Amino acid sequence: MTDSIPQVDLGINDAAQSVVIVEGAAQVSDLAELISAAPGLLHPAAALTLARAANHFAQGTDYRVVEDPAAFEAAYRAKVDSEDPNAAWQEGVLRLRDHGMPDFSQIQPPVLQGTILTYFATDSTLGLPYRVVLDLANPNGKFPYSAVALIPFPPAAAPAAPASNPLFVGSNEPLNPLGDDGGLELAEPPLVIEDLGADDEPDEP
Repeated sequence: MTDSIPQVDLGINDAAQSVVIVEGAAQVSDLAELISAAPGLLHPAAALTLARAANHFAQGTDYRVVEDPAAFEAAYRAKVDSEDPNAAWQEGVLRLRDHGMPDFSQIQPPVLQGTILTYFATDSTLGLPYRVVLDLANPNGKFPYSAVALIPFPPAAAPAAPASNPLFVGSNEPLNPLGDDGGLELAEPPLVIEDLGADDEPDEP
């Protein structure tokens, strides 16, 4: 059956609109026209080709169809591993760790069952996965890109508290280790202020 799947090429016309060229000749600008020009795309074996076209019409280059789930998983995990797990969230910095890890077993290649086409796509900015379901009985109807549920990563570890300095324990004066007994002594004798007795008080002017 794959030999009878029409050849389609994705493109952009002079008006910067997404188009599909069928068999190198007919140029169509929406999914309904594509199915009319190439009804062979309604066969289940053509699900990937149909998903590419549907995604192209709907999103242009903003999203890409997940064609190989194993390759997608490997690339996602590699990007996560390249990110610092202890880095705090920063505005304007795009990190998968700030979003989470998908259940990769749910992400499958495009499939066509009857008139229902289901495929997964990733946004071109960060690579987060989305699930798309559309009914080809209404090919030009709106179909949402639903974000796949993500499992959050554990929060970043809190920075370690600074180590205490044993030379300042229990005193405002630095301490020096003694010789043999291992004790501590003040590096400088503490300043002692004696109380002024009655006789030591300054005379009245």
